[in-house]
Amino acid sequence: MDNLYTIDNSVKLAHDLTKLKISNSHRLNTLDIKDLYFNIPILETIDISRTQLLKHNNKNTTEQICKLLKMVLQQNYFAFQEQIFQPTKGVAMRSPISGITAEIFLQHLEQSYVRSLLDSKHITFYARYVDDILIIYDASRTNTDTITQYSISTHRKLQLNPKLVAKDRVNFLDLSIIRKASQIEIDVFRKPTTTVTIVSFLSIHPGEHKIAAYRYYIERMFNFPSIMTDFTMSGKPSSTLQKNNKFPNTLPHKLKHQVEHRIMHVTPGTNAGNNTKWATFTFTSPQIRKITNFFKHTNVKIAFRCNNTIARLTKPPNVHKIPPHNKWGIYQLTCNCCNLTYVGQNNQNLKIRYR
Repeated sequence: MDNLYTIDNSVKLAHDLTKLKISNSHRLNTLDIKDLYFNIPILETIDISRTQLLKHNNKNTTEQICKLLKMVLQQNYFAFQEQIFQPTKGVAMRSPISGITAEIFLQHLEQSYVRSLLDSKHITFYARYVDDILIIYDASRTNTDTITQYSISTHRKLQLNPKLVAKDRVNFLDLSIIRKASQIEIDVFRKPTTTVTIVSFLSIHPGEHKIAAYRYYIERMFNFPSIMTDFTMSGKPSSTLQKNNKFPNTLPHKLKHQVEHRIMHVTPGTNAGNNTKWATFTFTSPQIRKITNFFKHTNVKIAFRCNNTIARLTKPPNVHKIPPHNKWGIYQLTCNCCNLTYVGQNNQNLKIRYR
């Protein structure tokens, strides 16, 4: 098991943590990367990308990709309260490519610096989800302050803030990680603001929507066989969930048996779902099932959507439709003769600057 990886889901993280062998000298801690997107060095990240691209592409293709990447990353504008801002550093917060850019930069640093700490046994386990980091370190070899100072020395723009944690327990994602004498135990972490309110059984939503949350809790219970979960079929949280959302008494047990039967009868390596196609129907009343039942014995699966939401019902009618070219947006035009750059918004001149 590689003890340095980027987290895909908390299920895999929980299973990996329970397999670790630790001692009394090991400690848990979580850290947060301060202002991640604003501190991503664009030019350095492009150089890192160029090195990786050259391993699988020729030089011309690599340079074309890097030029496009640089062009996209430098268009770093965002709107706030009818004003346009251009950060002086980092990548745009809402850009689809910003997350990938941050991952390229962080994974390069992790392979260059964190890997050596794992090899030297100063850190036993390292995992990261976006800008949140979980580490398990050997207190006889290092401490949190030393790790934080080391991370700052790896790059001038990277700053880690250790979080205040209890002695033997940290909360990370939706897990509560507990350090015992020789192993790690996992429990469910719920924020104090968490409620047990889901889609009511008496609502006009399709049944698939109503039981989705219940299925999630039950499947979670099977995915964490050793977890000290607070959701049991006879426990108080389950009863509260059932009572608050008007579910029948027999439904939780019925769903539990269905999920258990499906998990037990899945054959590993099967590709039965590869030919499945999905179709979406608007759920207006239960009568819609007279149509969807025709697809019951085919490879077409049905997903329902509802349009009778409060937001839609209370939204005033749009009597003044805006032409597509007059809608809210940001654009930039550069003169090929004088290199004068014009930045505009809704046909209003905002700023003129020279390159």
